[in-house]
Amino acid sequence: MECGQEETKHSSCRTAWRDGTVDARQGRVVRAESETGIDYGRILADARGRRVEPGRVVAAAMVAGLVFLAVEMIGRELAHDTTALTTPVRIASLLLGEDVARASTPAGLLLLALLLHAMLSLVYALVICLAVRHLPVRFGLLFGGAFGALIYVLNHHVLTPIFPAFAAARGGVAVLAHVSFGVTAVAVFAILRAPRRRSPTAEP
Repeated sequence: MECGQEETKHSSCRTAWRDGTVDARQGRVVRAESETGIDYGRILADARGRRVEPGRVVAAAMVAGLVFLAVEMIGRELAHDTTALTTPVRIASLLLGEDVARASTPAGLLLLALLLHAMLSLVYALVICLAVRHLPVRFGLLFGGAFGALIYVLNHHVLTPIFPAFAAARGGVAVLAHVSFGVTAVAVFAILRAPRRRSPTAEP
């Protein structure tokens, strides 16, 4: 399907996404499905403002955040690295600084750590969901794992001059926890956005 210059200025000529799209406003053909399976047509269609359902982002953030805490706390206990409570204390140090151990009661530290962790999980999960919304699940999972690894580098290497408590937590457990966060967030988001199958109706 082709569009002339005059028609290009005043209308948008598009064919079915699966067969490829002629975007008259840009004057070029955009293939919707490449060999990688990425729906480029849908990406361009939503490029002006990607939206994700808040409920799905919250669910992805909460589940991924719980998985992160579980991997961190259990992993450090099994590795005899530190105690399980070291992770909440480290998270609380983002606000309380190096004197976190003397700044509050254990219950207060745990509550503050959970609130901070939930907020950060929401921010990271939102970024992940926006990025993988139009990607096939397999590529989304790869992105989630890579994004989690990037968060690890940021928290435990780049920002350690500001938050020195995170320098002591470097290692395999922290890497695994961050990668697990990213992969879990993508998996939960993909499950929740999957279309529900309707039961076939009997034909007369």
